[in-house]
Parts: sequence; C-alpha cells; structure tokens
Amino acid sequence: KKKHKKQKIKDDENKKIQDEKIVSSSALQFAKQALSQTPKDNSNNDESENNITLLLFYQYVDPPWDNATFNLALSHVQQTGNEYNLTGRMRVAKEGLNCTLTGSYDNIRSWCASLRQFHKGEFKDTEFKLTD
Repeated sequence: KKKHKKQKIKDDENKKIQDEKIVSSSALQFAKQALSQTPKDNSNNDESENNITLLLFYQYVDPPWDNATFNLALSHVQQTGNEYNLTGRMRVAKEGLNCTLTGSYDNIRSWCASLRQFHKGEFKDTEFKLTD
C-alpha cells in the first residue's frame, strides 16, 4: 500500500510538470468563413511585409484524386505558393493536402482563398488554422 501511494504522488508530480509545458494557442480557426473578413491586428506598427502568418491545415479528398487531378493540384499549390511568396511544406497526395506554410498576412489569406476555389470547391470547407 505504501508503494502504491508513493507511485501516485510521483504520477501527480509528473502530471503537474507536463501541465506546465502546455502553451495556449493563439491560432485562429477559419472553417466556412470568408478569409477576407478576418480582422488584421495593427497593434504592431511594423510594415505588413514584416508580419508573418503561420498556416496549418490538412484536408482529405474523397474519392482520392486520379493522376490527372493529382498533377493539377500539385501544379496549383506550387504555382500559387510561388505567386504569393509562401514558404514551408506542402504535402500533396492523391488523398489530399497537408500544409504548414508561412507568408505575409495578406498572401496567406489570398492563397487560402485561391485554394477554396480550386477544383469544384473541394477545399471550400477546409479549416485553416492561422497564427499571426
């Protein structure tokens, strides 16, 4: 019984340490919401080019894309990513997209808007997570 009590105290201490490592998120979620309506925080007086936005999202497609649609999606995200000067990782598969991207406030939102228009609106309900 004494050993069980010591283990419980140790478990409680470990949980407390883990809880202290949790960081609250400042990510904003946008699902089925017009990205252009997102309020811009002007509290930082730097030029907008110096403000970086982080975008995280994944979206599966059903049914999976055929080769032609996969190549079209790959071309679209590469071309628009270059056009909007984005950096990061874009994982493009026949099953969909998984992206972690950075760019300016306006360029990230423009890229998301273009993706929502892509191929029959497959990404119109995508939940984009943005951190400004």
